[in-house]
Amino acid sequence: MQPEACVLGQGGFGRAIAVNVPAIGGGPGIPAVVKVISHAQLADNQNCSPAMAAWHARFEARAHAAMAGCRTTAVLYGHGEEQLDTGACTVLLLERAAASLQDIIMAALSRNSSSNSSSGSTLLPEGTIGRIAANIASALDYMHVRGLEHGDVKPHNILLRSDGTPLLADFAVVHEMEVDGLGIPHAVPGWSPPEASATNMCSGRNVDMWALGLTLLHAALGPEQALVLGTCDVAGALRGVGASEPLVDLVCLLLAPNVQQRMCSAAAVMQHPFVLGVAE
Repeated sequence: MQPEACVLGQGGFGRAIAVNVPAIGGGPGIPAVVKVISHAQLADNQNCSPAMAAWHARFEARAHAAMAGCRTTAVLYGHGEEQLDTGACTVLLLERAAASLQDIIMAALSRNSSSNSSSGSTLLPEGTIGRIAANIASALDYMHVRGLEHGDVKPHNILLRSDGTPLLADFAVVHEMEVDGLGIPHAVPGWSPPEASATNMCSGRNVDMWALGLTLLHAALGPEQALVLGTCDVAGALRGVGASEPLVDLVCLLLAPNVQQRMCSAAAVMQHPFVLGVAE
């Protein structure tokens, strides 16, 4: 393996490297990603002790293991501990998908820009958006039932296999639910619901569901319009690009500013008419 030639990403945790796992009996091999989490780098990045960083790195592997029965998350092939040039590391061997949802969104924007297209339809086809809603809600429901919250749902962390199957990925900040259901939100800035910034206390489950709503909005409108829009006239913006009423209803329920009026259950998303209509 030549890591420098195959590095997919590098950050505060360490690096992710593209590899091909040899197939049993020969063949082209299985595309995979080696995620190397340096305990020292993670400690510096999170301003915590190396021991705490090591616990967090190992928890990511345990979170993947807890999701082993879920068909809508990226597969963990194996994990272990290694002493590398950066010191002690947790190493994960993960499924490598064809693209991220962010890649798909940016490619669609590029196509629209180059053709000066204003087709009067959502950025990604509603069938694609529906499959994203169904699969990511399924993954979140599986996770929430097991007392875990993702904390970083966004287009960068949703992968698509070559057949278009959406998968929830990147468990770097997955955490256990607080006993009372409330805690400091783990979502990145811009992906947390209004009550998180207002009170600094929020259900992590609500953070996940709000971020799913924003993700669907990004897929329908593109990131620039979605970020500027926030919670202002979501319905009007979606109808303006020709979105169906079931899609408008689902996104508005997920992004309702009042938490009492918001859809905060992944299971409820799976039973919404928009998602059920795609499954038919």
